[in-house]
Amino acid sequence: MIAHSIRNTFKSLVLGLLFHLIFCQVCRVNGLRYSCHTLQHTSTKAPQSAVLSKRWCGKPRSSRRFSAESGNCNGSVETDDQSQVAKLGEPGRYTFRYEEDGGEKRVVRWDESQQRFQRTAPPQTKYVNSVLVKSSSFFVRNFFPDNVTDDYYRYTAWRSLHRFMSSTLNVFGTQALLLALGIKTKLGTAAAANWVLKDTLGTVFRIFWAGKMGRRFDADAKKWRYRTSLLYTLGTGLEVVTYAFPSLFLVFATLSNALKQTSRLTFSATRNTFYRSFAQRGENIGDITAKGEAQISLVDLLGMCAGIAASKAIGTSKAKLALAYLGCSAVELFAIYREIRAVVFRTLNHERTLLAAERFLQGGCAPAAAPTPEALAAAEPIFLPSRFRAKRNFATVTETGLADAALQRCLGRFRGERFALARRAREDPEGLRPTVLLHADAGNEDVLKALFALSAAQRARAAGAPSFEAACEAAAAAAREHFPAFA
Repeated sequence: MIAHSIRNTFKSLVLGLLFHLIFCQVCRVNGLRYSCHTLQHTSTKAPQSAVLSKRWCGKPRSSRRFSAESGNCNGSVETDDQSQVAKLGEPGRYTFRYEEDGGEKRVVRWDESQQRFQRTAPPQTKYVNSVLVKSSSFFVRNFFPDNVTDDYYRYTAWRSLHRFMSSTLNVFGTQALLLALGIKTKLGTAAAANWVLKDTLGTVFRIFWAGKMGRRFDADAKKWRYRTSLLYTLGTGLEVVTYAFPSLFLVFATLSNALKQTSRLTFSATRNTFYRSFAQRGENIGDITAKGEAQISLVDLLGMCAGIAASKAIGTSKAKLALAYLGCSAVELFAIYREIRAVVFRTLNHERTLLAAERFLQGGCAPAAAPTPEALAAAEPIFLPSRFRAKRNFATVTETGLADAALQRCLGRFRGERFALARRAREDPEGLRPTVLLHADAGNEDVLKALFALSAAQRARAAGAPSFEAACEAAAAAAREHFPAFA
């Protein structure tokens, strides 16, 4: 029985991984995207070659020269991205562009015999007629937005695997709930009432969660997204547990529904933060969102089909159901971790600012030492708690508990700034953990500079500065000298 359950679970995992690999392959095959160029033809003769721009999914933009005589692409050349015109030698200039036709994009070129532009296939003619390219082109056109950053494709591939496994797990959870209610033998009024009640109580919990935690999502979207995905998986596990303890159906089902609704709320609240990071020009958020929902709908459908097939094989066996849940949950959590890790935010929050300042100071304050967004994304913790906590790093004058003379000395070190570094007299009398005081009129740049100074002070303390005052003096000097290069 256990061996049979392991086989069924393994089949679901293989199917999910196979979908993930096919998804990545479609991205690779359809990576060639021609730029939209202005139509120009200034010669009475047929152009000999044209410069085409291409972009592979997940790779930087490059250019190739297309020969009209041989029909081949060869040699790397430079194009003028501002004018969008491909410059050619004699006898004239010639460019390609996309022509919109009901959402379909085609390349057009000059026909000398007809003296007009004609639709034509892209240069890679040997692939145009293949079923793979045609079908995958349809897939890309309907499920992938244009003008997105490179990390979007890594995020989408792992997100698809995560949602596939999540939908499969949902089928297991629903099956267990129905079996726990006794659907296999009867469908009573009490069962229906319990089902409605667990949804109602879950919704109440969701309302309280939204009111208490909603303000925190934008500042740390990655952490909250992953934390609540753990809650979602735990919620599915509680659904499975109801089958083993049907008398506690309302307790387990309510907790499960509350955890799942919390996760869905957090996902909805953080989704646009992720999508905004993928937009190259910030103008196609709607397109990215629509294509993202289309992807999820398709993957959810496939996951439900896989879950139904696995449920039929599992039957009513509790051991098989538990094994299937554990196997699929492991893959789902790994996929969502990789999904979130693939996202590269190009804006700074509290943690990314301090990480960047720390790396910059460690590199000797050279401009090249400033970390890239990709480097910060790789270093940013997703599961573990942050080393940088805003509540600990910022304080009010009252919270410091400093005497007037000590407070005036702190303010004097940062004269002319809209911030100062201080210490909490009661909690940290030695000043091992400096804290920031902000002026009421402090703006974003002031906060950024304050965090840079804080990082410099912490680094000075760790390097053996003899006192809190000496560390603050070093931080003030570093902020005045090196902050312009950092910013």
